Amino acid sequence: MKKSKPTAIKMSKEEMRWRTEDDMRTLQRANEIQQDKTRMSALKKATMDLNKLVMGGSINKTTKKK
Repeated sequence: MKKSKPTAIKMSKEEMRWRTEDDMRTLQRANEIQQDKTRMSALKKATMDLNKLVMGGSINKTTKKK
């Protein structure tokens, strides 16, 4: 069976402008978060905590055998 090529979705100029402005705001917000050291520190801690929750503990954690 032959695969069909994905069809490009045509957007109106208004929608294209809106998406571009939204993307610009997203990038600006990401930059502001990266510049905020307190926020980045909290983000790193939350990421580590989430990783521990998902992975069942730290990757470097060793279990003691009895």
